[in-house]
Amino acid sequence: MGRFPPYAPETNPDEGIWDLLKDDRLANYCPTLLDELERTIRAEMRRLKRDPMKVRTAIRQTELPIHELVPAEAAA
Repeated sequence: MGRFPPYAPETNPDEGIWDLLKDDRLANYCPTLLDELERTIRAEMRRLKRDPMKVRTAIRQTELPIHELVPAEAAA
C-alpha cells in the first residue's frame, strides 16, 4: 500500500458518513452545549446504523479499491 495524501476526503469512507449526517438531519443544527451535540450525534449514528444501504452507498463513493468488500445490494 502506498502513502495517503495528507488530506484526501475522497479516499476516506467516514467523510461520506459525516456528509449523510450533516447534510440531512443535522443541517442547520446549532446545539448550545457540547453534551447536547454529543447526544445528538450518537443518536443520529444509531439511526444511521439501522439503514445499512445508506452506509454502503457512502462507503462505495470513495475512490478506494474496497468496493468488492461492500456489496451494492442490501443484505436481507
